[in-house]
Amino acid sequence: MVVYIPDELLIKANDNEEIGQVLKLMFVLFECGKHKWYLKKNDVRLFHKSPCLQSYREFIEKYVVEHVAYEKNDEHYLVRLSIESYIKEKMDILTQNPDIEVKKYLDGKRAIAKYDGNIHDFVDIELAESFLGQPLKIVVENVESDALFITTCLSKIAKIDPSDLWIEFVHGGGSDIPKVLKNFAGKVRVVCIIDCDKNSPEEISADKKVFCKQLQKICDNFGYILHILNKREMENYIPDSALKKYLNATNRCCDDYDYFGLDDIQKDYFDMKKGLHKKCMNLPIWKSIHSSEKEIAATTTVQSLNLFGFGDNVWKAFEYVESESELKSRDLINELDEIVSKIFQLL
Repeated sequence: MVVYIPDELLIKANDNEEIGQVLKLMFVLFECGKHKWYLKKNDVRLFHKSPCLQSYREFIEKYVVEHVAYEKNDEHYLVRLSIESYIKEKMDILTQNPDIEVKKYLDGKRAIAKYDGNIHDFVDIELAESFLGQPLKIVVENVESDALFITTCLSKIAKIDPSDLWIEFVHGGGSDIPKVLKNFAGKVRVVCIIDCDKNSPEEISADKKVFCKQLQKICDNFGYILHILNKREMENYIPDSALKKYLNATNRCCDDYDYFGLDDIQKDYFDMKKGLHKKCMNLPIWKSIHSSEKEIAATTTVQSLNLFGFGDNVWKAFEYVESESELKSRDLINELDEIVSKIFQLL
């Protein structure tokens, strides 16, 4: 993340050992590239002469020389380290402007305000060690399969090796996700990505609606980012070309699967592991299924259509995605770009 340390905090650090230790931690993180230091020109002398940062003097001098772009107001998300009393005072001022959106978390120890075209994340110095001193937590339902989907998005779209990013995938286990999110207590950065589990664009179970609302409330309360997939599940984002390569690699014949004859919407809500459920056949998107150029009645059995799934390991087909264009071949709403953007927002 891009982090700004105001001069008043630096001055306090010279007489406050606790603040001084936090600032030293921040410069360890700056030096190893975990976060980026947002430096204002007028602050250079203060940081250079700060007693608590003398051991980082060489790094500060080098950083100032190399980062000629400092003080440019082009950072869309800026973390501002501060103290609770200043955050309260600042939020009181900002809330007087009806055009500025302000959200407060953890009893005022963290607040997010949108103004000047940027998002300003005010974080109390007491939260810095956990909030900035730990990797971004990406909470998913299945840490193995879902992580491959997300790292594929990061590598192909962001053109970066995911192992170079300071992220940690956290296994939520479906119904246990609310508990996992609550246990973090808003003290770390979290992006939560879950399946929508829809069988069609219009169909979502009552239980899933309640679950999604519960997650949204938790994320709103703690300042997390939640993304609910538009398609049924993560496996529905596997491009046909990668899926065919996966089938060939596992000694299966693509011609045995009528899935490849479905339209894009049907593919978006098909159960990639188990296949089309018989109970789904009466849903509008499945009534137009064709096989051998003849319309099949809704009473036709799923077995006769060969609309069975690809097994529990179909997620491994993401390993066969070769390019960004291939990955995004059926992403008509730029959702994959949005997912990558949400992750980078909190990195």
